[in-house]
Amino acid sequence: MSDFFGMMESTRNKQEVLNKIVSMPSNYVGSKRRLLTHIWNTLEDKGVEFDSAFDAFSGSAMVSLMFKRMGKKVVCNDLLTSSAITAVCLLENNELPITEEDIHFLCTNEPDNAGTFVLDNYKDKFFTEKECKFLDQYRRNVEVLCGDKFYCGLELLNKATLMSIPNSNFSVYGKDLKAIRSTHEVGKAFYKEKWRDTTRKRRDANNEIMFEKSINEMYAKYKSAFSLFAIESHVNQSCFLGGRYYNGQTVAKLEHRLKHPKNKGREIDNIEVNVDAFKDILIDGEGCVFNSDIMELLESKTINTDLIYLDPPYGGSSSDYVVLYRFLEEYLYESKLEDLEHIQKGGKRFCRKRGYSDQFEHLLSLCDNFKTWLISYNESSFADIDTIVSMIKNTGKTEVEVCPVPITYQYRKDKSKMSEEDFRSNYADNEHSFANRGTEYLILVR
Repeated sequence: MSDFFGMMESTRNKQEVLNKIVSMPSNYVGSKRRLLTHIWNTLEDKGVEFDSAFDAFSGSAMVSLMFKRMGKKVVCNDLLTSSAITAVCLLENNELPITEEDIHFLCTNEPDNAGTFVLDNYKDKFFTEKECKFLDQYRRNVEVLCGDKFYCGLELLNKATLMSIPNSNFSVYGKDLKAIRSTHEVGKAFYKEKWRDTTRKRRDANNEIMFEKSINEMYAKYKSAFSLFAIESHVNQSCFLGGRYYNGQTVAKLEHRLKHPKNKGREIDNIEVNVDAFKDILIDGEGCVFNSDIMELLESKTINTDLIYLDPPYGGSSSDYVVLYRFLEEYLYESKLEDLEHIQKGGKRFCRKRGYSDQFEHLLSLCDNFKTWLISYNESSFADIDTIVSMIKNTGKTEVEVCPVPITYQYRKDKSKMSEEDFRSNYADNEHSFANRGTEYLILVR
């Protein structure tokens, strides 16, 4: 009887955690919001034991956050700096480092030399002139609020060095990371790393560590991370309406967005910017975020966790996340996408069906040091499930379990809901009308 009540308590706690994550504002393409329960249940039902997890394509960071709420040490990575900032805010904080007064300042202060990047490039395309000025001012206000140490990943995240390079030596990258990885405890937030306080630039004339300066710098970076996260979330919630993409991007066409019932004619500067919804999500724990080309990161052998979760883009226009979130990346860097060298190399690896197979095989070949793999896969991708399983077994893995998931990805009201029984009897049948819309799978590899 005690086992029964223990199971009921565990189930209730799990559902409370999942409900909190699912209720979090996240208007993100490819978000695994509806898959979280299935991931948790699969790991539980299959008896997978793990203390640490690596989310290699973190995106909205929902899966990473779920792992953290499960009490696991979490490492995650995403090529997009906007996604990496989301992960930093959700995984490396246990409380909000930004106040309502901070947000009011960010939204209302009129700084000198606000810049005109958004105004010059997006006026009357995605935003009104007033909105462009608001966004340009907000971006500059992050620097005003947080100082020259403001956190947007420009010099920190994009080389995947924030969590792995000792002494802030950003000249070391790629395979050279392997030689120094022992200096960092993977899964430990960087502000807790004592060696980061011993760099020469943080010592005074008497060679004494300037702890106060270091702590203030780290706080400023988290404050600015949340400042940028707030505006990212605001743009996503207000400007991404679902349905067809405009020019391949998630930001909707200006006229359509303003007329949409969701916004009722309001411009984004007249909609409240708020991060209160994330307060109950944050929890103490160990998280570590990378912002790297996944191939280079795996080749470095820097990450060592019990489990790796792989959710690569499936191929096709809806998988070109670099273009889908082009505005956010350009906004952060105040530079056109074509000029962002760090993103050009890795940004097209998984968005085209041509050459996808080679990239996927190479990805799998780099995961041999992880004991357990969990792979999300949608059959509308470049190959059928049998081909994918065969590719996995070609790596030498023999224990491969395929778990169909009773959800579909079709964007019509009430069409994505079905019972598990109905799914198993009809949906997986190739002759069923839903089959062409892509079966979702979880593949467990041990």
